Amino acid sequence: MTDRHTTYARAAAAYDRAFEEFLASEIFNAIVEASRCTDTNAIALRTGEMAAALLKMLALTLALSPCARSPTALRTEVDELAKRLGCLTREAIDNQDFQAVGKRIFHGDDVGGHA
Repeated sequence: MTDRHTTYARAAAAYDRAFEEFLASEIFNAIVEASRCTDTNAIALRTGEMAAALLKMLALTLALSPCARSPTALRTEVDELAKRLGCLTREAIDNQDFQAVGKRIFHGDDVGGHA
């Protein structure tokens, strides 16, 4: 997606995977910019704070969704999202390129974390 914005027709037409990827990229870029250290040439990826902030944004997003109108529908949506989150996390863990970046960023062989 080359344009930073979308048209109303495109937004109303159907789910837009290109726009999803664009949003993910923008969110990642915002996290990197917010994580830049002011006193050194480093980025501190604070995973706990990142997860908490993203969870808050997800909750606000779901509150705007029709699924929020019914406790049963909301529970079904949350359960489906939990399954997808688990799958996406396992994919990232199994991705050799992602693991290589993790090793390079954290300067070590242990990329499992110790939070």
